Amino acid sequence: MIAGSSQARSRSGKIPPAGSKPGEAGALLVWDAPVRIIHWLNVVAVILLIFSGGMIMYGHLIEMDLQPTKVALKTLHAAIGYLVVANLVFRVFWGFIGSPGARWSALLPGRSVRRLFVNDLIGLIARRPNASLARLLMSRVITTAILVIFLSMAATGLFRTGSDLYHPPFGAAFQSFVAAPGVDPASLKPSDPAGTDPKRWGMMMKFTGEVIGRIHRWGAYLLLVLGPLHIAGVIMTEARGRSAVIAPMFTGRRKTESRGRSGDGSGS
Repeated sequence: MIAGSSQARSRSGKIPPAGSKPGEAGALLVWDAPVRIIHWLNVVAVILLIFSGGMIMYGHLIEMDLQPTKVALKTLHAAIGYLVVANLVFRVFWGFIGSPGARWSALLPGRSVRRLFVNDLIGLIARRPNASLARLLMSRVITTAILVIFLSMAATGLFRTGSDLYHPPFGAAFQSFVAAPGVDPASLKPSDPAGTDPKRWGMMMKFTGEVIGRIHRWGAYLLLVLGPLHIAGVIMTEARGRSAVIAPMFTGRRKTESRGRSGDGSGS
């Protein structure tokens, strides 16, 4: 934005596209293409991860206890997880060099955002009329919490992929750790204790299953709660007509209407 511009501003303080006149509808860039692509890839990936992860966890209920089936499901789950990890790595990187709306400064909750979140939370409990559930669910606090959960699940998922399937980046280290003396670590089969040192195998299973696995599962449970709540906030915001939320995630732009007076650079 150029200081001293004579273009009219919208109510939100944003400058409409060059050449627009007061009262004309403009299109404000909200999300750039990389952010939108990552968003929808993650939506599809999370659905597939929930489905495959659920089958791994509860396969015994539908008589899917065969080891080859479990390994195949874990391999599918891991492959989708690698996509999510790649998306997260790129998203973190893009938060430093992307468009203004994609920068971390525009997404992470500052002091005023956190204060508004707490006020809305307390207000909803106290049934104050000025408290907004939609605003709370759409807040940067919730978005940041979802991002932290994603990062936690990505890290723990890589550990589980290494211990259960011996896949990178930690697979080779786990193979070397559990291989019995005189056994080639590369010869070990995924999820099969044959050829491993019993004590070290037990240590690995306890650490990755009871500690790392528990963190991973609870991350999934939290995501199953926060994700739908966030979607509910999107729907509520859209239904009340306060702001276009859904369309910008496809087009990247939100329609705005400039109401300022021409030439004076003042807001309305």
